Amino acid sequence: MRVRTPPRAQTLNVKIMSKVDFTPRYADLKFNSQLEFDRWLEETAVQKIELVDDGQDLTTFWVAKNKEIIHAEFGMAATLYNGAFVANEPEELGMLQVYNPKFEPEPIFIRWQIDTITNFKL
Repeated sequence: MRVRTPPRAQTLNVKIMSKVDFTPRYADLKFNSQLEFDRWLEETAVQKIELVDDGQDLTTFWVAKNKEIIHAEFGMAATLYNGAFVANEPEELGMLQVYNPKFEPEPIFIRWQIDTITNFKL
């Protein structure tokens, strides 16, 4: 499923999740090997969100059922987004609203266009 950003996406009203739901469950997990992590990611991720590559290093988010970002393809800085949350339904807007309880008092828009959203299971 491909999603493109509507031209006036920034002005749309977006229903976000209640802050009660923003409790990271997976951010502190540790793995013994890359294989163990890959298997866990395959079992846990329900959605893969790929961004349009505009030269940024961040290209992909892997999202769990509770909307927690469980992996970000962002080089050595991937842990910045682990434990953050997708706070909206990206299919509706074509962009992500991400809330990171470690750094931000309120959800913010990441103004990157979504290229592809892949749903694995619900």
